Amino acid sequence: MPRLWKNKSQGDFQEAEERMPGPLKAAVVGAAGIGKYHAQWYAAEGCEVTAVVGTTPQSAAEAAENLKSLFGIQARGYHSLDEMLEREAPNCVSVCTPPDSHLEPVLKCLQAGVHVMCEKPLHWREDLDANSILSGAKQMVDAAQSCGRILAVNTQYTAALEPFFAIYSRERGQLERIESFLFEMESKGSRRGPNEYEDIWRELGPHALSLLLGALPYGKIDMNTLEAEMDRDYVNVRFRWVDGGAAPCDVTILTRCIREGQPKRRFGINGFVVDIGAVREDGVYKTVLRHGESEVRWDDLVRISIRRFIAAVRGEAEPLVSAKDNIRNLEVQLQILQRLPGITPRSSSQRQTG
Repeated sequence: MPRLWKNKSQGDFQEAEERMPGPLKAAVVGAAGIGKYHAQWYAAEGCEVTAVVGTTPQSAAEAAENLKSLFGIQARGYHSLDEMLEREAPNCVSVCTPPDSHLEPVLKCLQAGVHVMCEKPLHWREDLDANSILSGAKQMVDAAQSCGRILAVNTQYTAALEPFFAIYSRERGQLERIESFLFEMESKGSRRGPNEYEDIWRELGPHALSLLLGALPYGKIDMNTLEAEMDRDYVNVRFRWVDGGAAPCDVTILTRCIREGQPKRRFGINGFVVDIGAVREDGVYKTVLRHGESEVRWDDLVRISIRRFIAAVRGEAEPLVSAKDNIRNLEVQLQILQRLPGITPRSSSQRQTG
């Protein structure tokens, strides 16, 4: 039987799995994109990845075969989430479908008594306004609470703060206060192609905000300072982040979609900027933070996010980012989205049909 444990960040009680002699059973809904890396790290962290769910029998079979060829994972393919939940009875599921199809599988898994890790953003529909988007996200949070299940969100860049502070203290000494924050990320888009206009902010904005909120969790945007610019290939945002008990922080977020070359990923505090890269050690990818000649090697950020989720399911720790905490990320993301030139959350679908 599951036992109750106190989740400090959420302020309520969640059920956690008893410590088990065997591995947790994990499944992935949508394993063609980042979902395959969720499966990889579940397996690396000692879970038994038993199933993947696709939209069609063919896509499910292809995803299962892909996991086998890439990582040696023997997972069964399903095109029905209900059937998978009934037959496999997993302890935890990652929902890695496109953001506009997060709500239904998350709710189904929670109601089936399964803990859920959801990809970011937690909820997004281009035909909904900001209040409706937030309402859908809060519906998931409320369902997790009422079902006594863990609901986490994979904004993995939060895990980069610990190695950043390690390299910062080594080079500059103790960080006394945060006066400026820079985040710069480039992406080539998804399997569906390059992201454009506000879709760039939808995909990359949560990463920037997860770092900002991880470093300065109690602040808010001074809306009088918010400046945002957007074109087909970029969204750039600048504002002052204010907290009544701390010095204001000047924030710059630069996000771009590129067609060629290696995407750039870096962030910095008080002018101390690190580049984020990856390196293979003994066949396993690790994250590397570099500042000049100095570097810190860390576990892959998605792996850390999955590890913390597993620990939360077992009642041993809190998730890296709970869905309840992630609501704040989504609120700020939508605040900024609405200030992009001529943009509301519904404008992307209007652009496609107009």
